[in-house]
Amino acid sequence: MKEDGRIEFSLPHIKKAAGLFSRFGRYALRYWKFESLLLLTGNISIVLALITPYLGKNALDKGILAKNPVLFIRYVLIAAVVYFLRIIAASGNDFVKTYVTGKVRLDLSRNVLKKLDLLPLNFFRSRSTGECIYRLHSDIGATSGAIVTTLPNIALAVFKLLAITVVIFFIDWKILLLIAGYNLLTVLRMRFFTPRTAELIQLGYQKSQDAFKILNELFSNIYFLKASGKAAHMLRKYFGILVENFRLDMSNYKLRFFSGTLSSVSDRIFFGLIGFIGSLLVIRGELSLGSLAAIMAYISQGVSSYGAILGAGRQLILNGISLRRVTEVLDADTAVEEKKDAKEPRSIEGRIEFKGVSFGYTKDKSVFDGINFFIQPKAKVALVGHSGCGKTTLLNLILRLYDVDRGAVFLGGYDVRDLRFRSIYSHIGITPQQPFLLNETVRYNIAYENPKMDIEDVVRAAQLAEAHDFIEGLPKGYETVVGEAGCVISQGQRQRLAIARTLARRPKVLMLDEALSSVDSETESKIIANIRDAFRDSTVIIVSHRITAVKMVDLVYFLEGSGKMTVGIHGQLTGTSTAYRDLFAPQAEETKVTVGDSKVPA
Repeated sequence: MKEDGRIEFSLPHIKKAAGLFSRFGRYALRYWKFESLLLLTGNISIVLALITPYLGKNALDKGILAKNPVLFIRYVLIAAVVYFLRIIAASGNDFVKTYVTGKVRLDLSRNVLKKLDLLPLNFFRSRSTGECIYRLHSDIGATSGAIVTTLPNIALAVFKLLAITVVIFFIDWKILLLIAGYNLLTVLRMRFFTPRTAELIQLGYQKSQDAFKILNELFSNIYFLKASGKAAHMLRKYFGILVENFRLDMSNYKLRFFSGTLSSVSDRIFFGLIGFIGSLLVIRGELSLGSLAAIMAYISQGVSSYGAILGAGRQLILNGISLRRVTEVLDADTAVEEKKDAKEPRSIEGRIEFKGVSFGYTKDKSVFDGINFFIQPKAKVALVGHSGCGKTTLLNLILRLYDVDRGAVFLGGYDVRDLRFRSIYSHIGITPQQPFLLNETVRYNIAYENPKMDIEDVVRAAQLAEAHDFIEGLPKGYETVVGEAGCVISQGQRQRLAIARTLARRPKVLMLDEALSSVDSETESKIIANIRDAFRDSTVIIVSHRITAVKMVDLVYFLEGSGKMTVGIHGQLTGTSTAYRDLFAPQAEETKVTVGDSKVPA
């Protein structure tokens, strides 16, 4: 493809596209027995198709013209059997093709999904959700179909074309010269029309993807778009793409109309010329009438095979787009890889330690530079700091969603790089600021990681998250469906459900990343108190900007800069750190109530 997005029909480009197909060919090779059966049934169908005109030739020459009813009936019966066998071979070929395509799609999807699980967050954050979904669904489907059908179809069509050429050569070589001239004209015609048609198809492909992105953004953010009056703008944008697609379809239709008209006219002229010349040869006694009929039938099959080769070649390049996009996922740098000998301890002590950790999302800009601190097991701490200082990044490094550039992060005495991913995730529970909820029941969302969880445990987790009362007030209680992203309940209620899901896991390390930001201070205090009481043996890290939260923990970890972490209790830090005091100064003022001209403590 050229830089401007247009498809380039050149031999090197075709070779490059074919190279992508060969890379993915290993998926089809796993089912080589079925692929062999696919080629066998395809070749049988071709051979039977080649036999049919020859049987017609004999039925005409040796039966009808020779006035021999016995031979005529014999050839007709044989032709009927051949036709029946062709139907069986073609149906078997379609069945095997569907089966292998489905299996290849499953295998390819499994590998892509495994790779997606290992890719860093940056991979997804640099692409829209719609684009990721489109790749996972449409591109894998196109790739699977291309792997199984495109190249074998070309091979079968080439084989059939060569076989037809040989058969016609033995019937009458002079007719073959006319066919060669017609093929040359067909190549020139296709070379003119196919690139232009393919460019329009590619543009339509891109527009369809853009439309998919807009729809995903529309329904994912419907509340904001409706509240801000922008939903109509998104719908108009989507409709604009539909209009552009319509114009592309019409342009494509015009090209296909002119191409089809020219093809039909040239085909009629060619068939008429062959029929005229063949008839003269029949009149002169140089060709039998049955041979002429067979030649016309073979030419019809040859034209069809030639068109199939050209069409498959164009499809080869178009499918190359999907292959390249799938290849991009499979070849993406995973950044975070699991060691083959990674450990998976049954239990992990809740001690967390950062030793000389340096990390940056880009090479030229670091978030941390040699930061050191540790959190004791069973400690209840608050992680605070100005927005953007890296609090969430610290949690991501503990979870090993990213790897440090230098230094090490330890969990329970283990370097997180020496642990299996599932071991890390099984011992750590995190609730982010934006709650993750499925369009399922309240019970399903809380018991998401353990669907067999008893309702008593679900209720207990909801009670700890101060969510039980509002759940009981829902139309169907715990069986109420919360809607997409929890749209039927408030943001604070969503956060409490998300916290309940995390608490239901009983993690060894519990992390709440601004997970109480939409909850009122009184409810927040109750939730923290519940957690302190129920999770005495767990390490709890609360990321918060609220003074009420930091007053309820054992220690406060104040992240001041890229390599500086100050630890202490709230009252101590207020007296010793100006930066810390400034961080909570606005909230300290809010705790005073104005009475006349004086301020008294609330």
